[in-house]
Amino acid sequence: MNVISVCKFINKEIKKQYKDQVEYSKNIKVSKQAFNKWINGILSKNTGANYSTIEKHLNNLGYELTIKKKDPTEK
Repeated sequence: MNVISVCKFINKEIKKQYKDQVEYSKNIKVSKQAFNKWINGILSKNTGANYSTIEKHLNNLGYELTIKKKDPTEK
């Protein structure tokens, strides 16, 4: 899974678990503008993201980020 796919997943989970991004942003004590700048930068401009930031958002949504070695037969 690449960074864009993870951010799309985060967006989808926010819509499922919260009314909107404003409610999510209040819950994590970040301004909506800061969160939108972060996620839209990744989704539209393909900018990079820190592992810790992605992990923090996934943890807030009840998920855990793990890294495992790919099976050599997978591409």
